[in-house]
Amino acid sequence: MTTSSQLRLLVFALCGLTLVSLVINMNVAFNVRESVKPKKISSILHQEMSQMLQNLYRTWQFQQSAKNKDYPDDLPQGHMIHQFTDTTHAASSPMLNDSLNEAPFLFHKNFTPSFILGKGRFEPVSVVIGIPSVKRADIDYLTNTLTSLFNNMYPANEDNVSIVVFLAETDQEYTTAQIKKIYENFPYEVNSGLIQVITPPVNFYPEFDVLPRTLGDPQDRVKWRSKEVLDAAYLMFVCRNKAKYYLMLEDDITALKGYISYLMEFAVEREKDEYIYLSLAKFNSIGKLFRTSTIPKWTSYLMTFYNNKPVDWLMSDYVNIVSCHPEMKPGDCQTRMNQMKPQFHVGLFQHIGKKSSYPGKTQSITDGKFAKQDPHSNPHKNPVAQVSTNFNSGDQSSAESLYNDSGGINQHFFVSESKENDHLTVRLETATEISKILLKTGRGNNDRYCENCAVTEVLSEGATTYTPCSYTSSNGFSVCRPNHVIEAFRVRNTQNIEQNVWFSMLYVQT
Repeated sequence: MTTSSQLRLLVFALCGLTLVSLVINMNVAFNVRESVKPKKISSILHQEMSQMLQNLYRTWQFQQSAKNKDYPDDLPQGHMIHQFTDTTHAASSPMLNDSLNEAPFLFHKNFTPSFILGKGRFEPVSVVIGIPSVKRADIDYLTNTLTSLFNNMYPANEDNVSIVVFLAETDQEYTTAQIKKIYENFPYEVNSGLIQVITPPVNFYPEFDVLPRTLGDPQDRVKWRSKEVLDAAYLMFVCRNKAKYYLMLEDDITALKGYISYLMEFAVEREKDEYIYLSLAKFNSIGKLFRTSTIPKWTSYLMTFYNNKPVDWLMSDYVNIVSCHPEMKPGDCQTRMNQMKPQFHVGLFQHIGKKSSYPGKTQSITDGKFAKQDPHSNPHKNPVAQVSTNFNSGDQSSAESLYNDSGGINQHFFVSESKENDHLTVRLETATEISKILLKTGRGNNDRYCENCAVTEVLSEGATTYTPCSYTSSNGFSVCRPNHVIEAFRVRNTQNIEQNVWFSMLYVQT
């Protein structure tokens, strides 16, 4: 954690660097005074001073955040890439083209999360999934939602996806418990960078209890829906530079198998079309896919009118504003609005939460078009190989079926009690350069390998002995990255295993 003295040094350094930049710009401006108008010189000075104050203000906010939040040190922490972007950096990266000039007031707000679980992705990917999550009385849907998203995402898609869960509560005891629970249930996904979990910035929320009452709603409902809008807007904004597309979800959904493949195909199909967002589910604000370049406008709009209407009503109003003009006939306006939010022909996500985050409210509406199509086929095939094992199957499953499933999560291999040096061996038909061998075991927290109970070993091309590559973690998975040509690999017990082991995935990436 950054100390107070270090922060003071940082402040002084920022001041010094900004003043140097100011002097340089003044010198440049005055040297070209014949061609630069006085007003332009004044504008340059104003921009430099404004930037210096913004840098100082955000540094102070970071210090306040460090003082007010004290999360466990034993959890893997990360960062959110490119929190603040201005037009000077936009040209250098196609992902950083959002230009905060379209929503300048956003640049002055503190959007730095108080805590970030997981390192995330260091480079932008194709799609980032945003999931705001809040506390509900006596029930938690988030774990089931994440399980569905992970289980229905093929491993071949994982490297091109990022998931960000926003625990939108200021109760640190609650958020700490949720963070630990997520890491315990999904350690592979956290450590691989697939998922990050964030908590609200310090002093982000307004005083909800004094908000003006709107729509005739009682004060507690105004507070609930206003916060829901702010949560959605905040999460969109901090995710905007993590991917080309942003997928808006909620914490109480289930997904169709292969949903990432489906949504990316739909996005590519519509890539040259004009649209506001792509709709992948009919229920409220679930399953809306945005181009991240449009997010600053969305965030500015939502944060301006957060107190006026629920988030789905505001989204509908935005579509109307962009699509229609006052002289259009109602029917023509509706047609245009539908064109600006293309609907995928089936629902990729289903709402499963019966208990709303608003106390006493139940929600039984579902998407009638969900899963009306077969799951998307697995885009990946493991290399052709011969599979053998001396493990004893506890049911009718086989190691060969597990391997040929290629990480599709349609097959398993159930192993009863086994001994030290028992193994599952995969001999490739042709020696191949392999980049990753992913092994997952377990059904939830049951029937999985213990820490160091098994090792993935590789037989390099021309070698006569296997060499260790990766041992199983305490959560029953291992990731081996050979990054060279191998003839075979095997999963071998390092000790006697008295409990059952459920092999749920064996994925090989070339």
